[in-house]
Amino acid sequence: MLLLVAVLADCTRAERPTPAGPMRVSLYAAPLTLDPHLENEFLTSGVLANVFDGLTSLDGAMRVEPALAVSWDTPGPFTWRFRLRPGARFHDGRPVSARDVVWSLERARRHPRSGVSHYLADVVDVSATLPDTIEIRTQASTSLILNRLAFVAIVPENSPAEIRSPIGSGPYRLEAEGFPDDLTFHRSEVYWGRRPPEPIVRMVVVRDASRVRAMLLSGDLDVSLSPAPDEADRLRSEPCCRVVARPSVVVEVLQCRVDRPPFDDQRVRRALHLALDRPALVARMVKGWGEPASQLASSGTVGFAPSIRPPERNITEARRLLAEAGHPRGLSVTLEFREGRPADEIRRQLAEAGIEVRLRPGSWAEVLRRTRSGETRFYYGAFTADTGDAGDILDSALHTPEPEAGLGADNHFGYSSPEVDRLLLAARTAPSPLDRREALQRVMERVMSDLPLVPLVVPHDLYVIRRDVRWTPRLDGRVLAADLAREPGGRP
Repeated sequence: MLLLVAVLADCTRAERPTPAGPMRVSLYAAPLTLDPHLENEFLTSGVLANVFDGLTSLDGAMRVEPALAVSWDTPGPFTWRFRLRPGARFHDGRPVSARDVVWSLERARRHPRSGVSHYLADVVDVSATLPDTIEIRTQASTSLILNRLAFVAIVPENSPAEIRSPIGSGPYRLEAEGFPDDLTFHRSEVYWGRRPPEPIVRMVVVRDASRVRAMLLSGDLDVSLSPAPDEADRLRSEPCCRVVARPSVVVEVLQCRVDRPPFDDQRVRRALHLALDRPALVARMVKGWGEPASQLASSGTVGFAPSIRPPERNITEARRLLAEAGHPRGLSVTLEFREGRPADEIRRQLAEAGIEVRLRPGSWAEVLRRTRSGETRFYYGAFTADTGDAGDILDSALHTPEPEAGLGADNHFGYSSPEVDRLLLAARTAPSPLDRREALQRVMERVMSDLPLVPLVVPHDLYVIRRDVRWTPRLDGRVLAADLAREPGGRP
C-alpha cells in the first residue's frame, strides 16, 4: 500500500499572516509549449491537464474514470466504442463533437512533431459513427487504451499546426500572455464537471530554491511543487506550512549515447552501474526522500521486475571493466542536466571509480533541446510511467524509433534492440494483463542487461503546502488546480 507521509510543523510558533490574492503554485521549470500534442514532458503535460480533457481521465490513485467519454463498451475484441458526454463544451462555448475527437486523435497520431503518438501506437483506425459516438479499432484487445487516452487531449477540429492560444474543455481556461514563466488559470464557467473551488490559480516559475522558501513564509506562495529537499527539510519546522511526501512513478537515471564512445561499450556502462552507491544517493541527493532504483520503473508500476535488485557497489570491478574497455587510467565525461538537480554526489561517486565527471547544468529548455538533437552523450534526468504502466517508458524511450507507428519518440541516445522491439510488440498485443506484465518484465530484464539507461533513485514526490490550503497530492505527481481549495476562513 502506498503511504502518504505528512510531516507536520511545530504549531507552537506564531502563524504568519497570508495576504489576499489568487492561489499560487510554484513550478521548478517552465512548460515547453501550450500545444498538448507536441510534448509528453511531465511538467508541460501536467500544466496543460488543467485546460484540456481526454476521453478518459485518471483519478488521484491512477484509476480510470470517464471524462469527455461518459461511457464505453467493446462491441468486438479489437473495437472500443465511446459515447460523448452530453453538454460538454470548449471554453469558447462550442460543443465537443465526435468530429473534434476524431480530428484530435488523428492529429496526435500523425502530427510530425507529436510527442504523444506512442499512447496511440496500438490504434489502427478512429471514426465517428454517430454525432456523439466514436469507435477506435486497435491491434490488441488490451484495456490499456483506456489509461492512455487520458493523456491525449481533445482540441477543437481544425486547430492550428501549433496551438499557442489553448482552447480546451477542462476546468480552467488559460491566459497565454504570461507564457512560459507566469500562467494564470481562470475557472471555466462552461465546464461539464464539478465546479473548481478556486476562481483563479497562478502557476509561476521560481528557479531559486531559497526564493521558494521565502515566498512560502511570506504568504506569496501557497504550494511548492518539487521543492529542493534541503528547503523542504528547513520548512518542516515552520508553522505556516506542511511538507508532504509520497512514493512516485518517477525514476531518475543516467542516460548514455550507446552509439558513440565511450558509452558504445557495454563494459563502460556496466562500470557506471557498479560505481554507484544508491543508498548514499538517496541519503545525499534527495535527503532520504526516496528509494534506491533497481530498474526503469518504480515498484508500483506494471512491468516492474521483482527479480532485479540494485547491485552492491563494487569499485574494483568497475575499474576492471574500464581497463578492459581500453580505459586503464579511467575516463573523462561531461554530464548534462537541468539546473537545480543535485549532481555533485554522482560526480563524487564516479570519481572514486576513475570516471572524472564535468558537470554541465543548463536551463530545462536548452538541456532538452540538446538531448533531443543527439548532441548530449551523457545526461542526468528522469522518466515517468504516467499511466502506471512501464510500457509508457519502454515504448517511448527504448523502442527503435518508428515515427509512423508512434514508437521510440524519446529514444534520442541510439539504442536499438530487435529483441526488445519484439518483446514490446508481444506486450502490446498480449491477450491478458498477466501476459502483458510478464512480457514487460522480460523487456526490463533485457534492458537492464544492456544498460542504455542506468537507474539511480526513485525520489518521493515532495510538496510544501501552506496550512490554509486543502489539498491531497496525486500518485502521478500532477498538480491539478481543480483539487486546490482554501480552508474556511482562508484568504479570498
